[in-house]
Amino acid sequence: MSDTDDSAAGTDLDRFRAEVRTFIAANAPQIQQRPGVRSPETPEELAALQRWTAQLFAAGYLGANWPQAYGGDPGYDARRDVVVAQEMARVRALEPIAGNGLVAHALIHFGTETQQSHHLPRIRRAEEVWCQLFSEPGAGSDLASLRTRAVPDGDNGWRVSGQKVWTTNGQWSDYGFLLARTDPDVPKHRGISAFVLDMRAPGVTVRPLREITGTSDFNEVFLDEVPISPDAMIGGPGQGWMVANAALAHERAGVAKAVSNVEKSWYQRYDL
Repeated sequence: MSDTDDSAAGTDLDRFRAEVRTFIAANAPQIQQRPGVRSPETPEELAALQRWTAQLFAAGYLGANWPQAYGGDPGYDARRDVVVAQEMARVRALEPIAGNGLVAHALIHFGTETQQSHHLPRIRRAEEVWCQLFSEPGAGSDLASLRTRAVPDGDNGWRVSGQKVWTTNGQWSDYGFLLARTDPDVPKHRGISAFVLDMRAPGVTVRPLREITGTSDFNEVFLDEVPISPDAMIGGPGQGWMVANAALAHERAGVAKAVSNVEKSWYQRYDL
């Protein structure tokens, strides 16, 4: 890339930064991000967060890297994601709903057309709140050791039993991005499948974890013979580990690439 190209790119990002800054000032809820707190504390805060998340999607500041059919931008530039994150952090604006972005990429890359057409528009409009049901009391750093089991239930799909913990937004969520063991007889990484879990289904119990700060940022989620429909699996049987890691890697890679490009542009522009 030539110096001229670098300068043009930098100018474009400066204009975009000014646009984002104006948007945040005009639309962000008057609820600052609180250190160590990632979950709304009241229904009113949740509603404000949903409106704010929907506004960010509608403006193209979230989900620009989605398929164009679901609102993505064909000219997506990952550096803009960094600018949005920086400007939100600068004023401690509320972050978008935790969990929604992660499951969106799982659905984009592994979901069925029915799953995508049903959930992705609703995620963009923030009509659905999602949580991540990965960690367990005995499977935190070694996630592949998870014990939550999904067993076949004939033509009805699956029955899931187990316990999840450290679940952000579990008390508010409509759906969970669930990892459960479907085959105990293969190596642990290969026996895990991913599911869409209806958090209102019978057998789901959410118990907030009260922290020393007085907030309940995290939850325990107990699953007792929870029914899951046959079409709720994301990807194929035994692909859960791949689905989860691909979704996580997508987020990490996008951020890392964008940060690298922004830093390169910055140093080149100012001969540092």
